[in-house]
Amino acid sequence: MNPGDHGGGGGFHPPPAPDEGDRAYAPAATTGSVGTEVADARPVPSPCVRVCLYDPAAGVCQGCHRTLDEITDWPIYTPEEQREVVLRAARRAASARA
Repeated sequence: MNPGDHGGGGGFHPPPAPDEGDRAYAPAATTGSVGTEVADARPVPSPCVRVCLYDPAAGVCQGCHRTLDEITDWPIYTPEEQREVVLRAARRAASARA
């Protein structure tokens, strides 16, 4: 047995990551020990897909569907604000495909 391995399957296994195509993955909150909701403070991965092509008519990047403000302000947003941006971008992407 290795140090830190307490048996039962070989140690710590992190939960699986969301599917790469699941851009709307953004859990909003978890339930606290007394049933109250606690804000999820985990960092949110950037929705950038490395297809950076700004569409001035739509006002968004054609790759990630974020506005210029959302792109430039991403690093200073709270995780909650980042989740909101991801959801808005997913809605824009869905509208663009419709």
